[in-house]
Amino acid sequence: MRMLIVDDNREMVALIREMIDWRTVGITEVVCAYHVDGAKAAFEDKVDIVISDIEMPRTNGLQFIKWVREHEYDCEFIFLTCHDSFHFVQEAMKFSALSYVLKPFDCDELIGEVVKARDRIHKRVNMSTYSALWLENRATVEQKFWRDFLLSDTVPEMAVLNSRMENRRIDIDKSAPVSLVLVKLTKATAEDNAEDEESVMFEYRGMQMVLNEIICDASLVGRAIPFQRHDWQYIACLVCGVDRETLLQRCKTLVERYRQLFSEHIACYVGEPVPIHALPRQRERLERLGYSDYRTGVIRLEGQSDAKMPSSMPVDISRVRELLNKGDKLCLMQNMKEQLEMLLAEGKLGLRAMYAIQRGVEQEVFSYLKRCKIETEFLFSDASYCYLQSKAAASTYDMIKWMNYLFTQVIAYEASRREQGAETNRALEFIHAHFAENITREEVARHVCLAPEYFAKQFKKGIGMTVKDYINHCRISAAMDLLKTTNLNITEVASQVGFSDSSYFAVVFKKNTGLSPSEFRAAPHQKEHNGI
Repeated sequence: MRMLIVDDNREMVALIREMIDWRTVGITEVVCAYHVDGAKAAFEDKVDIVISDIEMPRTNGLQFIKWVREHEYDCEFIFLTCHDSFHFVQEAMKFSALSYVLKPFDCDELIGEVVKARDRIHKRVNMSTYSALWLENRATVEQKFWRDFLLSDTVPEMAVLNSRMENRRIDIDKSAPVSLVLVKLTKATAEDNAEDEESVMFEYRGMQMVLNEIICDASLVGRAIPFQRHDWQYIACLVCGVDRETLLQRCKTLVERYRQLFSEHIACYVGEPVPIHALPRQRERLERLGYSDYRTGVIRLEGQSDAKMPSSMPVDISRVRELLNKGDKLCLMQNMKEQLEMLLAEGKLGLRAMYAIQRGVEQEVFSYLKRCKIETEFLFSDASYCYLQSKAAASTYDMIKWMNYLFTQVIAYEASRREQGAETNRALEFIHAHFAENITREEVARHVCLAPEYFAKQFKKGIGMTVKDYINHCRISAAMDLLKTTNLNITEVASQVGFSDSSYFAVVFKKNTGLSPSEFRAAPHQKEHNGI
C-alpha cells in the first residue's frame, strides 16, 4: 500500500516518515511532498493514503483534497492541523476526509488513523468483485446512490455530486427541484433485518404501490428507496415535474388503496420541492415530523394534514405529567377512562376528538420523557406499540388499551431506572458484558435510552474517561489476563478481547501499559504495570 505525506515543514515530514515503522501496518511505500504541486505529481502512480497538513502556502490542504476528489482519485485523507477548528472539520468532511489529527500529534493516534484508513481500503477492494454486477443493473445502482446520499451525515459540494451522478448515468434534471415523499409503513421489519419471506414481501408490495401510485412509472424503480430506521420501514420517493396538488392527491390515493388491499394504515410525509443537494436535510425533517406526528394519512411538512383537528382539547390532560411522576398508573387510567366515558355519553367522542385526545396525550408523555432526557423512539418503536397506536382512534376500548400500554412502558422504565441506579452504571454493566464484541458509543447509549452526545458527556463526567477509552481499558485488562494465563498467540488474544486488527491491538496495548504484548508476556514482574 502506498502512502503520501504532504507538509511544507520538512522536519515534520521526516519525523512522520522515520519515527514509525509503517511496514507493521501494511504500508509498503512512503512518498513525501513539501507543497501541493509536488503532491499532485505523486498521483501519477496510485496513492492509497494521504497524510496532509491543512495550512500550507499558495494551495492549502482543503484545496488539495478538492482537486483529488474532482479527479476521482480513490484514496483516504488524514489531515494534520494546529487548530481544532470546526470550520476545517466541516469543510474536510464535505470531501470525505477520514479524520484529522491535531499537532503536536500523538504517534499512536496517527497510527490508529492510518490503520482505519487501511481497513476501509481493504473493504472497498473486497467489494470490487461485485462492481460489474452492480453496473449491469442500473436501477439497483441508482437506488443505492440515492439511499447513500439521502442517509449521509454530510452533503458533498454540488460539483462532486454532479460528477457522481454522471458516472452512474443517473438521468435527472440537476437544476430542477425535487419533491421528497417519505412513506412510513406502520409494521416493524423482521428482527435483525432478517431477509425472511414476510419482510421481503412486505417491502415488495410497498415498493410496487409507491411506483404505481406516486411515481406513476414502473421503469423509475431507482427513485423509490427502501430503508430502515429505528425498526420502522420507510420508502423514500423522489418525484420530479409534478405539481404539489397532484402529488398530494397521489399520496391520498396510495394511503387509501393500501388500506383497502392490506387492511393496514400507512403515513405519507410530503416535503416541499427543493434542490437536489437539500434532499438529505429534507429527509431528516420528514423523519422528525414522523417522530412527533403519529397519525396515518397524508401529512405535509408544514404540519398540515388531511385530517382536521378540533380547536380545543376534548379532555383535561393537565394531570398526565403529575401522575407519571408519581408512577400512579391506576389513578391515571381511571381519570382518562372516566373522561372518555363522559364524552361518549354526551355524543362528543367522534373521530376528530379521538385524534385530538391521542395527539394531546402523546405530546404530554413525550414532553415528560424529553425533560427526563429519555429517547422516545427506543421505547415506542416496537411492533406492539405501533400496532396499538395505529388502532387507538377506532374506539374507546382501543384508546384505553393504547394508553395503558403507553403509561405502563413509561412508568416501568422509570421504576427500572430507580432500581438499577444511574444510566452510567447500566452502561458499565453493558460494556463489561459486551466489550469483546464490536460495540460503539451509540450502541451503549441506545442500551440506556439516552441521546449519544448527552450520554458521552455524562459518562466521561462520571467515569473520567471516554466511552471508547473505557471499552479499550476493559479489553486490555482482559488481554493481560489471557497473556498471563494462556498460551494463545498475540493475534488470538486480540481477537478474543474485541480487536479485529492485531497491529492496532499492539498500539493500544502499549499505550495503556507501556509495554508491547510480547514484552508484557516475557516480563512477569511487569504484569501489574501502570495499574491496569
